[in-house]
Amino acid sequence: MLRNEVIQALLKEHCVIFPKADIKSQLLKLADEIDEMHASKGCLNYLEEKADCVICMIGLGRWCPRLSKELIRYFFAFYCKNAMERRILRKAIFKKWEKNKKRNWIMINGIYQHKEKEVL
Repeated sequence: MLRNEVIQALLKEHCVIFPKADIKSQLLKLADEIDEMHASKGCLNYLEEKADCVICMIGLGRWCPRLSKELIRYFFAFYCKNAMERRILRKAIFKKWEKNKKRNWIMINGIYQHKEKEVL
């Protein structure tokens, strides 16, 4: 699990990076990330996709803090079998967040995408 102060710090940055996000766009993004995570199972980027899911769950905290915390708690409980796996996922979340902060984000069909993924 993530400490509350960590979640709050990421939420502040989320507001800056994704200023036009709303609950609908955040839920759509989470659904996309869950699909990507399941598609990557057994691949090298599986951990990064799990981190993306948690980042989306953190973002939901802007509108539904309790739902956000419960989703994160259940995600860690289901996908992390022990303390080492939880630690690895936490590190992956911070690494992916730093990567996301450096990207250029645009809204496409109601969902934020980084520019490299732009689809017309």
